[in-house]
This record gives sequence, structure tokens and C-alpha cells, in this order.
Amino acid sequence: MPMLPRSVYELLPSLYLMTGIVVVLNLESKIGFVSGAVFYWAGSKIWIMRSNARRRDLYRRKGTKRIRIKPPKGVIPLGLYEALPFLYIACGLYLVAQFNQASIYPSAFLLILAGVTVLTMRSNARAHRSAARVSVRVPRKVRYDLSMP
Repeated sequence: MPMLPRSVYELLPSLYLMTGIVVVLNLESKIGFVSGAVFYWAGSKIWIMRSNARRRDLYRRKGTKRIRIKPPKGVIPLGLYEALPFLYIACGLYLVAQFNQASIYPSAFLLILAGVTVLTMRSNARAHRSAARVSVRVPRKVRYDLSMP
């Protein structure tokens, strides 16, 4: 089965999110809104799944074994907690799309900013593994004969 190139594979969640945003903002029909919301949901779900798979902060070494630590339990369910930044961004975009008033724009901007800020903070705190794992071989120590012949 042919696989996608890594560059395309890594861009898919962002493309789904952007497609959902563009469709919701540009199509006036309910079908357009629903299809845009589905694209946005799919992009956010894939983003969350990849983020959780690449996390390194939930592992601890015990001797030579890596042990997975359970995430701390919070007040809200974990699935909702993971989706909050995407919900903030979606609510901000919904305000912009539905209410074409200048008084709404500051609230929408703050919601979008909060979502982006939370995503950035989580990415920094979780210490994700790199998506492109490159194995580098270190060559053995080589002796060079630098004497003149």
C-alpha cells in the first residue's frame, strides 16, 4: 500500500482545520456549515491523537524500562480538556461568521488568541518527539595518516 509523503502527512490536520474554517466562513447554507464543522472536527481530532502519541512527558524511566504515567485527573473529562483550544478557536470564528458587528470582534479575537495560546503552551510543556525521526550513525574513530609521502 503506497504511503503519503511525510510532508503531506504532517500537513493533513492543518489542512483539515483550514478547510473547515474556510467552508464555514464562506458558505451560507447549513450543509456548508455542517461539512465545515466536520472538517474542523476531523482536523482537531487527528491533531490531538498525534499530539498524544508523540508525548514524552507521560513516561518515566525505571532502570531500562519506560513506564507510562497516568495523566492527572482534572475537573473536566480528558477528551474535553484536549479539545478546549479548538473549541475556543471555533467559537471565535463562529462569532465572526454569524455576527457581523464590530463590537463582537474583540471577543472573537480573544477567544482565538486563547485557543492558539493554549495550543502553544501545551506543545511546549509536553516535549513532543520529533515527527521525523532520523537515525544517525556515529562513525568509528578513524585514524588519518597525515604524513607526507
